[in-house]
Amino acid sequence: MTSETHILFDKVRVPFTDSETPLFNVLIEPILVNESNLNELNESILNDEQISKFKKIYLKNKIEDIDEHEELAQKLKTELNKNDIEAQTKKLQTINCCSKMCLQNLIFQDNALITYQKFQNLNNNQKDMFLFGIITATARNETTTKGQKRFKLSSEYIFEGIKICNLAFLIIYGIGEKYWRNIRNHFMQHGISPRIHKAIGKVSNFALSFEKVLEVISFITNYGNIYGLPSPGNNYCNYYKF
Repeated sequence: MTSETHILFDKVRVPFTDSETPLFNVLIEPILVNESNLNELNESILNDEQISKFKKIYLKNKIEDIDEHEELAQKLKTELNKNDIEAQTKKLQTINCCSKMCLQNLIFQDNALITYQKFQNLNNNQKDMFLFGIITATARNETTTKGQKRFKLSSEYIFEGIKICNLAFLIIYGIGEKYWRNIRNHFMQHGISPRIHKAIGKVSNFALSFEKVLEVISFITNYGNIYGLPSPGNNYCNYYKF
């Protein structure tokens, strides 16, 4: 099968688009392979130069996709932050944390709101280390009945030099009871050693590797070598004689 007998070998069109440099103009010069030598449809028949071209296309489109995603994510984050601040303000004004009503009577709510925003802008590791610092500053050594030293975590909470209750502390920083409990337990067992978060090192479920892209291209090319492909614009029913 040659370029004279099948359109596939005139141009192999890449199924991507690009606003500035249309990828449909990228050509693959065919590598002729006898059908008897094709053991698998996904056997790679692209040379190094062709693979290099596709690699550049893949990386360029990937960067553009990331930029577009980040722009959309930033707009969404801005809107969510606005709603989040409104919700946090309402919490500070209405939640009765304890009999002393720490949130309404003991603290400056504007300062608490600023603290909340700054803390929420930290990444997970930074949040952990900040809270480890609070625990370290308030933990105290005790001597057991056997004369051994041990840490005892304080049940007192301080905000801007003012003693507040546990619930007020959690609300000011926007953390849940489970997270705070896990932080304290980790500190008791490992000290200030960083926690390992489950998402670290994982690849996105939506990521499509370059190797997979090459497999698809190779499959289409090999399929055309063996069976041929319908010309663009032809009616598939006529082609397959349905």
